[in-house]
Amino acid sequence: LEQSEKMVIGIDSLIEAFGFESYHLLGPPYFQKEMVAMQKREVAVSAIISGILVTLVMFLLFRKPWGIVTAMVSIGLGLLLFLGLLGGTGRPLNAMAALYPVLMIIVGTSDVIHIMSKYIDELRKGKARVEALRITIREIGLATLLTSLTTAVGFGTLLTSRVEPIQEFGFNAAVGVMVAYLTVITFTAALLSWFREPQLIRLGRGIQFWETWMLRTYLLTRDHPRKITVGAILLLLISAVGISRITTNYRVESNLPRGKKITEDFLFFENEYAGFRPMEIAVFAGDGYRADDLEVLRQIDSLERFLHTIPVVQNITSLTAVYKTINQMYGQNRPEAYQMPEEEGAYQRYRRLVDRMPDERSAVFMSTDGTKTRISSRLLDVGADSIKAIGTKIDEWIAGNTNPSVVTFKRTGTGLILDKNSEYVRDSLLQGLGLAILIVSLLMALLFRNLNMVIISMIPNALPLLLAGAMLGFLGIELEAGISIVFAVVFGIAVDDTIHFLSKYKLAREKGMDMEEALRITFLETGKAICLTTAILFFGFLVMLFSIHPPSVTVGALISLTLFSALFSDLLLIPLLIRALLPKH
Repeated sequence: LEQSEKMVIGIDSLIEAFGFESYHLLGPPYFQKEMVAMQKREVAVSAIISGILVTLVMFLLFRKPWGIVTAMVSIGLGLLLFLGLLGGTGRPLNAMAALYPVLMIIVGTSDVIHIMSKYIDELRKGKARVEALRITIREIGLATLLTSLTTAVGFGTLLTSRVEPIQEFGFNAAVGVMVAYLTVITFTAALLSWFREPQLIRLGRGIQFWETWMLRTYLLTRDHPRKITVGAILLLLISAVGISRITTNYRVESNLPRGKKITEDFLFFENEYAGFRPMEIAVFAGDGYRADDLEVLRQIDSLERFLHTIPVVQNITSLTAVYKTINQMYGQNRPEAYQMPEEEGAYQRYRRLVDRMPDERSAVFMSTDGTKTRISSRLLDVGADSIKAIGTKIDEWIAGNTNPSVVTFKRTGTGLILDKNSEYVRDSLLQGLGLAILIVSLLMALLFRNLNMVIISMIPNALPLLLAGAMLGFLGIELEAGISIVFAVVFGIAVDDTIHFLSKYKLAREKGMDMEEALRITFLETGKAICLTTAILFFGFLVMLFSIHPPSVTVGALISLTLFSALFSDLLLIPLLIRALLPKH
């Protein structure tokens, strides 16, 4: 990175010295420098906007200075500890680092709201501060620990990827979630013990509002189960249609920052020159042949003529260009003379000229042992799937129109490697999601010790994942590696509300309440916290809409909308599943 920056700075100084009116740059050093600058900007902007958002939410929620200060100091301390841990351990930032501040703030906020809401509820029941705090830690602390673990598991599954930046993001995010939990359960809990209820929150119509709406939601699930079931089935069918439309035809342009010169430069070279993606075809001469033999060169020339019929393939060049140029020179530079010589004698004469070329020039076209050469080309940025189809077309033509005893061809190059790597990353991330579901199911089994409770916890969280896939299909968003993390993030976070809901229901049943009373109490005491945390998650991830990095914008919007759907899934489907699968008494 340091060498890249020095190179680009040197080029910039030369451009400034010559006073060019306009210029365009392209290449790995320039990309590296601009992407690092983008990452720093993204982290700062997301942290500031998220902080403003959470402060506003806390003001609307508590309406008292000490309540707001307690919440904000707890969240800020967690973020500070996490960033300090990253810096102290020397862990690098990558293109997804903009999610770190958002993630820490909203996860910390979720933990804070659940802890503070329960503490205030106990104070309202007349409990002393120490007793209220003890009950809060006992009843909410375990559920919050489990939600933090499930969220960490969701991010931890990204470690199954072999791509280092995604591994880094998954590990760092998992650590950040646990740092947020430890901060809230230790610092926030201790801080709350200093305050009485009136110092933390201003009671008013808000309490009555939430109780009214939660009671209405409970009655909706009790009185209209068939309508809710039909709605869920319809949503499932619609999601299946959307998922069938998912495309993986991502383009380089869609990953470049909006409104920045690096994107302008990329489009300039893409439109005015031969494209950005390299495609190389390795050429291997058969036994008894050299790569510069006339039979081999004619096979190469035949393949090149086919490549010229594919508009996406540009700037095709190979060893044949040397012989075609010489032939054109002997043909009085006529354009139609730019072709391979037809006669053996002419070819031998040209070959003697080529043999006089310096070794370093000939090495560009042919290996030192003379058995290998290559065809170089560029591809327009038409999308990974389209390019894959073109590659298949080329392979089929080679198989049917070349003589493998004379020469064999194999597509290669960094462009092909990157496309295959992205395809692998996408598949491995989706496999990691399956691993996350398995691990979370085991955690649920340990917590509830009831198979039916595991089923109840998994079904409501499967629907948001299907909805996320459907949105990709209906909105025409390409499924690439960066977008694939949405599923692991959504599952890890969405399951949190499910755990809080089921934990409260389990506690209510253990206190001797029947099913309906336990459900009603769960809606009244846990429903509000679930709605508030989902609202914060929704708007928190929408902060990513301020990003200049298109995949980050997509990730933020998808996570926000999917988590909002997870709220409805929890509040409407869990009661139906409980009534269907658990004993009433």
